[in-house]
Amino acid sequence: QAEDGIRDVERSRGLGDVYKRQNKGLEADDLAAWIVGKKEEFNIGDIWLISSDKDWDLLIRDGVSRFSTVTRKEITIDNWEEHYDVEPDKYLTLKCLAGDTGDNIPGIAGIGPKRAVSLINDYGDLYDIYNSCPIDSKYKFIQSLNENADRLLLNAELMDLESYSEQAIIESGMNIEDLSSDIKGYLNGSNN
Repeated sequence: QAEDGIRDVERSRGLGDVYKRQNKGLEADDLAAWIVGKKEEFNIGDIWLISSDKDWDLLIRDGVSRFSTVTRKEITIDNWEEHYDVEPDKYLTLKCLAGDTGDNIPGIAGIGPKRAVSLINDYGDLYDIYNSCPIDSKYKFIQSLNENADRLLLNAELMDLESYSEQAIIESGMNIEDLSSDIKGYLNGSNN
């Protein structure tokens, strides 16, 4: 098993070479999201994302996990609740409400992770919350949400890795067919 793991790491370095050769302004998380979305098409088993960037947790599902280089912990679908107070399909909503200071994306003023979880529990995902606005309330954070509900949709566009990954690849000038061919080549063991 250890030899298989070493081969997998060596193969992933080959994917890094594909990224470096093809990259023309594309962010690594866009490429990772696209590969995760094409996991079955590429006939990939389990994917282990290695990054300290919590944005990559948007990609976690069965067969996809993330190892944090900072915490030295693996986040999987099975241990998700040890790390987050929302279901994986609501993580984007939490990020859209609370914002992401690391990516310089403002959330809704007065809404941090705890209030975001409360809103998710009361209203549902970001589209349900958006459609519920204006929400009748005297609380300042709800008033801020009502005044800035469009920010939810903008944040979703900025933070939803998988939905916009192919668009990001195309906009970077990369050819999808060539990229697919390169990835399939590396997965099949050729070093084109």
